[in-house]
Amino acid sequence: MIRVITALATVGALGLAPAPEAPASAARAQTPATVVVTPDALTVPEDGGAATFAVRLSAPPASRVAIMTRMNGTGDWSTPPVIVTFGPTDWDQPQSVTVYAVSDPDTIDDTTIVTLSASGYLADHVTLTQLDDGRTGLHH
Repeated sequence: MIRVITALATVGALGLAPAPEAPASAARAQTPATVVVTPDALTVPEDGGAATFAVRLSAPPASRVAIMTRMNGTGDWSTPPVIVTFGPTDWDQPQSVTVYAVSDPDTIDDTTIVTLSASGYLADHVTLTQLDDGRTGLHH
């Protein structure tokens, strides 16, 4: 006859201490490092309206990394030339990125997805919706 004893019963029965729990840093190491964007969606009035969102990293990089942006969608958008970088000491300090909605001749509310990425990090995105000024007769 084979007798099965659970690990906890065996440890307790032998008077041994249970194995220590894995440190919290080990649990974090298993989570992929990510570019973090907040908020995840913004609505912007067309004809100069601005959308500002924050970007940071979820974990420190070994050395300075640059955030790359890619826009995919519809509408006319403008952004000043901005270089966002993070290093081992400022990775968790959010930096602002501003995008402007430019007026177009249609009457459609346009949407674009801005994807932000960095080497060694999973990308994140923000969805921007342009409230068209042509719908309300405000088009200049």
